[in-house]
Amino acid sequence: MNPITETDEASISAPSHKKMVPIEYFGSPNHFSFMASEARAVAESMDDDQRRDDPFVAICLTGNARTLKFPSVYGRLKTNLIDKMSNNTYVFSLLKAWDTGVKKQKKFGFFRSIPNNASDLEIPLNVIWPAYGDVETRSLGNTNDGSTKEGNTNGEINLVNSKCQMTPEIAKSIRQPEFFAEKENTPRLLGQMHTLSNCYDHMRRFEIEANITFDAVIKTRPDAVYFLPSKPAKEYLIRQDLVWHFSDIFIFSPRRFAEGFVRWYSNYTACHGPWEYAYYPEEAFRTGFNELGAIYYYDHKTPVSLRRASREEESAVWVCRDQHRISVEACMETVYDVDEDKFLQSPPTT
Repeated sequence: MNPITETDEASISAPSHKKMVPIEYFGSPNHFSFMASEARAVAESMDDDQRRDDPFVAICLTGNARTLKFPSVYGRLKTNLIDKMSNNTYVFSLLKAWDTGVKKQKKFGFFRSIPNNASDLEIPLNVIWPAYGDVETRSLGNTNDGSTKEGNTNGEINLVNSKCQMTPEIAKSIRQPEFFAEKENTPRLLGQMHTLSNCYDHMRRFEIEANITFDAVIKTRPDAVYFLPSKPAKEYLIRQDLVWHFSDIFIFSPRRFAEGFVRWYSNYTACHGPWEYAYYPEEAFRTGFNELGAIYYYDHKTPVSLRRASREEESAVWVCRDQHRISVEACMETVYDVDEDKFLQSPPTT
């Protein structure tokens, strides 16, 4: 029996396009331009009341793909978040098929790696249908000089700012966690923030080409499970002074504060000397949005959790405990004890 009573688990509607496309298609200039021209035409046809009812929403879907390949993950991302936000929702997807090693933190416990092949993400991307999409297939590595590089489909780039001193000692001195300041963990933080900054750049490029300004920007993770329908963007936007979030899994920002997503990375790339800013993602976002004048509101009622490799991992239970929308038991059941066939749709035929 499904433990959730206020659910919307209708079968996933077929994408508006008629054929399956390879993942490379979503990074093509032709696709980007077509989506931008579509957005421009819709915006030009709307009056003010229609715009308030159906605001333009950008979703940055970024990070290691991990469990996105499961139909119950990408299916509910589509039906319970993307489709519920607005009829004018555009996704910008920068995914990593590779995964980092086992991660263990005192607060969250551990979780195992879940690497993907690029082919694992073809159906999810065809269902999500991003305005821009890219899949990195190579992992983090070290160069001969010890600097950290991140691999992507366009080659490697150096993420480390050698002029910036980010150390466990400095973190401890300013009462920040030391985890991401440790040499083996710093690439996780830099990779996450760099990818989000890239997503923001693609979103801005889309605004320019479509001659629109998004009303809201959302950041979410590929392994997020939206187990109930989200409230629509127009309801979030009633409070223009709030940035809503659930940890760093879901962040909803009015467009006026959206620079808060990239403020950390911008400061890091310009850093000369000791790093006395945030040392972990949640604090990076809180500080960035607060500096812009937003109230950063932790909404434990957000209907989202994470799908790990197994329900037995400590971090799986932690996330279900952190949300207050449904019971911990119901959360674990709806995330892990699911019939994947219920969410599976046949992909479009070529």
